[in-house]
Formats: sequence, C-alpha cells, structure tokens
Amino acid sequence: MSKPNLLFLWTDEQRPDSLGAYGNTEIRTPHLDRLAERSTLFERCHCCSPVCTPSRGSILSGLWPHQHGALQNNIPIRGDCFTLAEHLPESFRSHYLGKWHLGDEIYAQHGWQDWLSFEDLYFPHYSIGRDRCDRSDYHHYLKRTGFPCDRESDTGELYSRAYTASLGEAHTKAAWLARECADRIHAHSGEEAPWVMSVNFLEPHMPFFGPLNHHYDPASLDTPPIFNRIPETPLPQSYPDHCREHEKKGYDGQDITSEAGWRRLLANYYGLVEMVDNAVGVILDALEQSGQAENTIIVYSSDHGEMMGSHRMLGKGVFYRQSVEVPLMIHLPGQTEARRISNPFSQIDLCPTLLELLGVDAQRPMAGRSRAAELKTGQSWEAEDVFLFWHPQKPDRPQVLKGQHWRGLVTTDGWKFAFSPQEDCGLLFNQNDDPWEERNLYLDPDAADIRAALMQRLLAWMQEQKDPLLVDMKG
Repeated sequence: MSKPNLLFLWTDEQRPDSLGAYGNTEIRTPHLDRLAERSTLFERCHCCSPVCTPSRGSILSGLWPHQHGALQNNIPIRGDCFTLAEHLPESFRSHYLGKWHLGDEIYAQHGWQDWLSFEDLYFPHYSIGRDRCDRSDYHHYLKRTGFPCDRESDTGELYSRAYTASLGEAHTKAAWLARECADRIHAHSGEEAPWVMSVNFLEPHMPFFGPLNHHYDPASLDTPPIFNRIPETPLPQSYPDHCREHEKKGYDGQDITSEAGWRRLLANYYGLVEMVDNAVGVILDALEQSGQAENTIIVYSSDHGEMMGSHRMLGKGVFYRQSVEVPLMIHLPGQTEARRISNPFSQIDLCPTLLELLGVDAQRPMAGRSRAAELKTGQSWEAEDVFLFWHPQKPDRPQVLKGQHWRGLVTTDGWKFAFSPQEDCGLLFNQNDDPWEERNLYLDPDAADIRAALMQRLLAWMQEQKDPLLVDMKG
C-alpha cells in the first residue's frame, strides 16, 4: 500500500475560538468547519512557546526551543537540527510554502525540495554570504502584476506588510499562497510518489486589517468576560506593564484605551481569519479535484495564539490561554466522522506523530513522542501534562515583556502553573473553576500546597530536559 500524503496547513497567531468548529457562532469559516466534521479536533492544544520562531522550530523538529536553538524571534534553527522534511526518505516530494521565520527566510533549506517565500522583511537577519538584495517569490509576483513597491531600504525596494494587507483579496498573501499550493497539488495528480506540503499563512497575524474588515460589525460581536478588562487579582508585574505599553501606543491607528477600539481590531481579526478560510477552501477543492483527497492526511493548526483584547492585552508572549492555546485538527485518510480530544495536547508531539502517520521512521531523537496509535485506532487518549517555554529576547531586541524567563505547565486535571525567576508573582489557575483565568491563586496561602507540588513537577521536567534556566537559577 502506498504511503499517504501530508497537507499541513498552519496560520500565524490564531486563537482557537476564532473558528466555528471551536464554538464561534459569528465568524464565517465554513471550509474549516467542514474539515472539522471529519477530523480529530483537539480542544486544548498548546504551543510550546507563545512567540513565532521558537514555536515554529518546535513544531517542525519535535524539540524544545533550547534544544533546536531558535530561542527568540529571528534566531535561525540549528543547522544540524532535523526538521520534518529531513526525516523523509527520498521517495517523498517535499514543499515548504509561506512563512518560515527560522533563518534565511527566502532560501530553500533543511531538506525541503520546493520552497516558496513571501516575506522580504527578515533580510537584516540573513546569514553571512546571503544577498540581502534578494527578494521573495511573492515580491516578484507583485512586481509582475504591476504593483509598485511602497518602501525603500538600503538593500532596495520592498513591499511592507501594511501595503500588501491593503490589497484586494485576490492579491493578498493568503490568496496567492492558496493558488500556488493548488497548482502544486494538481501537478502531483497521477504520481505514485507521496508528498508533504507545509503551507504557512501569515494571517491572522498583525497588521490587523485586510480586505474583509467590513464583514463584521464591531459593536455586535460577542466578547468574552475578560475582554478589555484587567483581572482584579495579583499578577506578575510584566503583565500590567504589557497592557500599559499597548494602551500608550495603540495599534494600527486604533485607540485601544476604549472598548470601541478593541472591538474594531477584533472585527478586523475575524476578517483575516475568514480570508484564511477562503484560501483553505481553494486548497481543499484542489485536493478533491485532483483525486488525492482519499490518500492525504490534512492538518490545520497555528504557531501560537493572540490575546486580541482579552485581559486588555494584544499579541502573544504571555501564558494566558488565548496566547498559548491554538487550533489543531488532524484528518486521516478515510475518516468521515468528527472526534474531539479534551485532554491537553502539546505541539511538541506533532512532528513525531506526523512521521509515524506517514509510515516514516524518525532519523533523530525528539523530545516529543508520537500519538499516532491513538489517532489511528480511536483508543482512549492518554492524558499528559503540557509544558510551556518562554525565553527572553536579546537586549538589542527589546520586547514589551522586558525579557522575563518563564516556564509553565498545564496538568491533566485542569491546573495551570507558571513562574519566572525575575518575578515576585507567578501564575496559578484552576481552569476547571476558572476557565477565563480571572483568579490568580499564586499568592493565595490556601493554594500553597498545590503551588509547591506543581513547582516540583515543573522543576523535574526542566531537569529531565536539561533546561539551561536551571543553571541560571542556581547561579
């Protein structure tokens, strides 16, 4: 029997409740909702680190950020670290389309045979010897189509993200990426060799506007109870600092000192998610039309979440669930019914799981483990603690959160715990009683025993994974 194909679709900065399949009754995501009807949907999937580069490295390698080396944004993944494609035998064809953010953005690398790029803005971080005047495939598409560049740099003309987000939907990164992906899928029709295609959207990542802004009325949107509200509870100092920083500078011209400003951003965000869904529809149609749907694993996920006004925060980089939880759907060939997994799941297990589903032996050890048997047989899902990792940016790349190291875990019975050696207050939530994480129990004397027990579990994991933060703490 021939090996299956893999179509791995992932977005940037998408929280789960921005999809109809996760209970959002207002947003229009019909294509992803239909995919969910024949997939295993993970209700509590967690990224490894709530920021782009470290999370992407862990998704593709099955290693923690301190193991694959991409600890911060714009740090390249280690050259000797295997990503998904490097585990594949020669019989597979591999394609990487879209955002990479793991070094040398527009250049094929790490075993991917076909490479399609759409980001020009990472040229300051290219390796020595790379030509910083080179431009992405999307840049050349816009040039051919007649769009003028809107930005000058010392390496030549560029298209800014704000400019490309302002184009009509047909010329956005999402729509262009979908067409390119569909062409490649059709090109494989009738071939015997299996393929792996990783398709990486920028949206709904900032800038939070696009051609579908008008599809949602800001004033009528349902919002969670912690929308535009800082909980009245002890918090790490960096968390209210985060809120004040964004209130002071606003975002995309929106005054987010007001609820109206937050609602406008949320409506725009929903428009970006809908645009991704439209693009996914094009890709899934191509899979059906080419006759390859019955032999293709389909995965949909994101690299991290987005606060989007929850706890009056914007972006990611915090351990609230809107920042660390992501959508995850996995469709196996022949699957016709939906299945939901309520136990916590970590993306550290995604790479080894996908390799086993493809019938491929991993060529290097990984920190994650395969959960393919549970997916294929439908057996009860073995619950495991989920761990969270956050490493500070370098001093020359300051972040709103001012560089605190954080480690955390989410337990199988609903507790979330996190600490930073630089903070006097960590995080402790009982998610069973407090799903919106409004009551931080970290300093509550009645929760001292559970806090101590969870700290020991977290330290044991850090010891097992040879986490360098332990050395810093002892020093």
